[in-house]
Amino acid sequence: METYLEHVWINVSKREIKLLDNEGYDETIQFRFDEEGSEGFAETLANFSQLNPSLFTYNYEVAS
Repeated sequence: METYLEHVWINVSKREIKLLDNEGYDETIQFRFDEEGSEGFAETLANFSQLNPSLFTYNYEVAS
């Protein structure tokens, strides 16, 4: 059986990406809050632009 992405949750405020595949496995990737983490997060999001937009849920948390 081929494994593929089922859904991707992107928490912009936390620089965190959670990936879920069709077999139910998930992985969370946390990017650091420094220049390298910023570049990695931006590059990853740019690569996602080639995928179906319905795969993504974006979350923006606002501090109160």
